[in-house]
Amino acid sequence: MIDFSGYTKAKIESDMLAQVDPNIDTREGSMVQTACGMCAYALEGYYLELDKVQKNAYSQTAQGDALDLVAKTHSTIRLLASPAVRQGTFLDDNSDPVTIPVGSRFKTINGEDSVVFVSGDLISAGVYELTCETPGIIGNSYTGAILPITAINGLASATIGTIITVGADEETDEALRVRYDNGFKTISSNGNVMSYHNICTQIPGVGAIQVHPTTFVVAPNLQASISILVLDSNYEQPSAELVAEVQNVLAPAGSEFGTGLAPIGAVLYINGATPYNVDVSATVTWDTGRGGADDVQAVEDAIANYFKETTRDNWGVPALGALVSYTFYIYRSRVTAIILDVDGVVNVTDVEFMGYPVDIRFDAGNPTYSKYPALGTVTLS
Repeated sequence: MIDFSGYTKAKIESDMLAQVDPNIDTREGSMVQTACGMCAYALEGYYLELDKVQKNAYSQTAQGDALDLVAKTHSTIRLLASPAVRQGTFLDDNSDPVTIPVGSRFKTINGEDSVVFVSGDLISAGVYELTCETPGIIGNSYTGAILPITAINGLASATIGTIITVGADEETDEALRVRYDNGFKTISSNGNVMSYHNICTQIPGVGAIQVHPTTFVVAPNLQASISILVLDSNYEQPSAELVAEVQNVLAPAGSEFGTGLAPIGAVLYINGATPYNVDVSATVTWDTGRGGADDVQAVEDAIANYFKETTRDNWGVPALGALVSYTFYIYRSRVTAIILDVDGVVNVTDVEFMGYPVDIRFDAGNPTYSKYPALGTVTLS
């Protein structure tokens, strides 16, 4: 790439004035200097625009709409924000179920983070799907009472609870860039591992998948048996509804007849990945007056965030060789550094996972196989 950083107004003006006859006045304020200065100012702007055009032509440096256009050249489309779908329960004064008209609106009671949900399909008596009007993760967090915006006769209690489909924010530039670049590392062809990754991660609510070719069965013909494990967009165990949606997209009703996006003859088993709870213990030296419940919670949150980032960056990344495998670690050294970064912590020693001073490997042949790390009990002494 061409380095345009040196094409500043001062440098351009200096180069222009250097070409002027030395017998002509080029001092500041002179006619020649004034004219060259105006031209240099305009040229600096043009070079800045050229630099932007150049950077927007490559996936490594393009941003925003420009990155979208680059990615589209390889059929990679940015994942848009998707709304959370939650379960709402509606009762009357006698705690009997109330019928809610489709399209009724309800508002959460959480101040500036309040959002509006709209009622949808009936799940069971008094229980309905509620879809957040605002796409993104903002619809995932609140649980509890909600206020009706739409007047509904006989309604005494309205609550929102279980997440059916996790809301997801619009895909970031970095995440889109990674997907685009990965498309060149392994060709996505109908039926190979990368094709399943590309299809599934574009389903709203899906954060990552693992594809495991298992066995070949005869029923009555030779068929490929494939196990696909799913994480939601929070990189946690998905709802049954999301698992069913992935199944429906790939092979409706478990069909191997090519009625979904999976190739003809492939028998698919779609399941949600489950957590592997990791107990963490450490000896922590606190600053004077620190080490209370809030400080301990900050440590737990920091470790949980490390586990989440490790899952996001590694759990669904296959090593493609003779066999498909998924391998990653959580490291005690990283947890030590993370705890040290928590405000109020002076020193950390003796970090252990599950009571042992060893890192944990997530791969085949271990109890961690196909699971994702979740924080268990944290013991700080």
